[in-house]
Amino acid sequence: MPDMSEQTEPQAQIEATLDGPRVLTLYPTTCCIVECAPCYLKSLEYGREKPLQFFEELIGEAARTEGIRRIHLSINVDPPGGDTNRRALNVLSQAARAAGLTMSAMTNYENVRDWGAREFAMCQHVSLSVDEYKFPRLRLPRDFFEQVTRLQAEGPVVSLNLLLSHRLLVHLTLPRLRRWLGLADQVNLLIPKHYTLDFSRQELLDLFERLAPLWEEPDRFFHLQVDSCIKPQVFPWNQLYPSCEWADEQINILPDGQACFCAMDKPFATLQDPKELPDVVQAAYVEQHQEGRSVCPFIEFADR
Repeated sequence: MPDMSEQTEPQAQIEATLDGPRVLTLYPTTCCIVECAPCYLKSLEYGREKPLQFFEELIGEAARTEGIRRIHLSINVDPPGGDTNRRALNVLSQAARAAGLTMSAMTNYENVRDWGAREFAMCQHVSLSVDEYKFPRLRLPRDFFEQVTRLQAEGPVVSLNLLLSHRLLVHLTLPRLRRWLGLADQVNLLIPKHYTLDFSRQELLDLFERLAPLWEEPDRFFHLQVDSCIKPQVFPWNQLYPSCEWADEQINILPDGQACFCAMDKPFATLQDPKELPDVVQAAYVEQHQEGRSVCPFIEFADR
């Protein structure tokens, strides 16, 4: 990074006010038996996975990295007899608590059902994936919301991450969504990346129009969230988010130690030692933050 005296006044002001990403998102393993076509595990290439201790030490470094206040953890579904993801949840949740950082986890219904809600008690937020690959036509298991209630009883806020597809756009009715919002704390409408979508931009806008009555209710507005990657392109969110938050909100560490601000983006560094985190993040953050991005390059709508 150049010396501050060599920079223009605006550049110096930018660096003086930025404190770095607020969330460190960790993907400790690619181990998963669920086959979802748009999954990040299939869209990116990885080198040799880092050991769990690497991610545990990263959390300690995150606590010393200016700006980072929360750990976000990706927990997949282990094969029968395996415990890679369960161990990652347990070890990294304890590390976050010891470091004084809050922890959130994104995972699948099966893990809550099979491990028990108490396994997630150290998380402040748990998001459950819902898509057509796990639940065709949105037919959720009978005990799905029982597991949500058990999670809530352990303390976490629980959200549903709906990965949109044409089938979900058809079956996501207003009554169904009202019911889900009455049982879960939040519903997030997410768009697959690095994947050719089977719905058009107009079909997405039509969905938003159908759901408009929900956003008009003050007690529902913040509980039904739209993917931050699409907000700069859609009114009225683009009035608040004219550019992507990719370099504002989080930094992602992939299973092999690669670091990127957007999990879909090309990594800007590969961490060999957890102690590299603070310097690597700060240097890249200042550089990337100055690049505005109003259209996500990883969303590919169907042309129809």
